[in-house]
Amino acid sequence: MSSEDLASLSRRDQWRFVALVVVLIAVSVWFSLRFLQPAPPRHIVLATGAPYGLYHQYAQRYILALAATK
Repeated sequence: MSSEDLASLSRRDQWRFVALVVVLIAVSVWFSLRFLQPAPPRHIVLATGAPYGLYHQYAQRYILALAATK
């Protein structure tokens, strides 16, 4: 639809057209927020304690397990 076509419409029809566009945009945003899931993160950050601690040992196990799933 060109700007000349919009100019030839009555004021009421112009408002209807604008309302239709706004509703379509709102529905598109709602649909994307509701049904589309974000991609999972590509990096995992593990905060552990000291290198000799138990939490660090658990993190090392996770590193090995996650590397095996690639």
